[in-house]
Amino acid sequence: MSRLTSAVAILNELRCAPATIQDIADELDMLEDTAGSTLRQLYKSGRVVRRRFYSQYTDHPRWMYMLPEHAAQLKQG
Repeated sequence: MSRLTSAVAILNELRCAPATIQDIADELDMLEDTAGSTLRQLYKSGRVVRRRFYSQYTDHPRWMYMLPEHAAQLKQG
C-alpha cells in the first residue's frame, strides 16, 4: 500500500470514529509502524488532531487520533 493510499484509508477510518495507532493498524491490516508514521504525517499537516488517552489497561498515556470536527465536538460536549 502506497503512502497516499494509506493516508486516504486512514482518513476514511477516522471519519467513523477516533482511533489509536493500534486500532488503525488492525482495521486496515497494516503494520503499526506504517500506520504510526502516516498518522504523524497527517498530524503535522493539520489533517488530524490527537489527544492523550489514558486507559485502565496501560500504565502510560496513548494518543487518540481524530478528525478536527470530532475534536470540536468533544470540546463542546
